[in-house]
Amino acid sequence: MSPLDRARRKAYRRLLPLCFICYVIAYVDRANVAIAKLTMTRDLPGFDNAVIGFGAGIFFLGYFLLEIPGTLIVEAWSARKWISRIMITWGITAALTAAVTTPFQFYLVRFLLGLAEAGSSSTSPTGSRAATARAPSPTSSWPPRWPRS
Repeated sequence: MSPLDRARRKAYRRLLPLCFICYVIAYVDRANVAIAKLTMTRDLPGFDNAVIGFGAGIFFLGYFLLEIPGTLIVEAWSARKWISRIMITWGITAALTAAVTTPFQFYLVRFLLGLAEAGSSSTSPTGSRAATARAPSPTSSWPPRWPRS
């Protein structure tokens, strides 16, 4: 096995668990609003199904707005810096959700969370760019070949 193949294996062993953990956290983050809704509508005045639904929708608006610019930024920065930015801002804005007391604050935090999380999915252009930066060469036997776009 060549040194390049050993380096690729090492990168995959380190990268794939991190990607898996990020996917789990993203799923829990999205399901978190549905779970919090059970007590938010009872404990906080002004929160009802419409507020929660609009907050979920405004999250995806923020996600949509920064997805393409994120692809352009990752070209100027490195994928490592961009993914670090995503994780730090994602954590900060997710923590700010605990301080929400009004519907406007909920909308603002969900929008900012969408902006922070944009580019984190491996199906997104940014995530795909980070993954293909480590993609194997066509002559490599391990790991299996990926189609190039």
